[in-house]
Amino acid sequence: MNLVSPLVNSISMNYERVMNKIVTIQVTGFYFNRSEKNKATDGFGITPEVRLYLSEGKNAPAGFFVAPYLTYQNIGLREPVNDLSLYKENRLRMFGGGICIGRQWVFKELVTFDIWAGPGYGFGRLRDEGGINIPFPFRTQSGFIGRIGSSIGVYF
Repeated sequence: MNLVSPLVNSISMNYERVMNKIVTIQVTGFYFNRSEKNKATDGFGITPEVRLYLSEGKNAPAGFFVAPYLTYQNIGLREPVNDLSLYKENRLRMFGGGICIGRQWVFKELVTFDIWAGPGYGFGRLRDEGGINIPFPFRTQSGFIGRIGSSIGVYF
């Protein structure tokens, strides 16, 4: 489970599978749903990655790693229009990829702890999903994205 997730009111779960002494495949999924005042956001995403463990004398999944990744995110926003009971709803669907570096520790062959961070690039499209169709200045989105996290898990 990602330890950073509660800080942004979300839940994120990872599954990592050892392929050989230096390679693992990991899939991460997240979900969030939060409201403040009259605005509501919700979303989900999935991030597959391949981790290459580079520490001498240690086998995957322990040690320093480099991990290229892909990501898909689907994020919605609902907000009121001009203090009326009308709402505009938009949804951003984004694809991206990048590379992370990190370190994972395995304790007593039972518990794992890891940290990671890295840059990426994403591109997406914002669409009106209903409500009032108000022009949005940037229908397509692209740019650099960051990825950071820390997780604790069960090793089996």
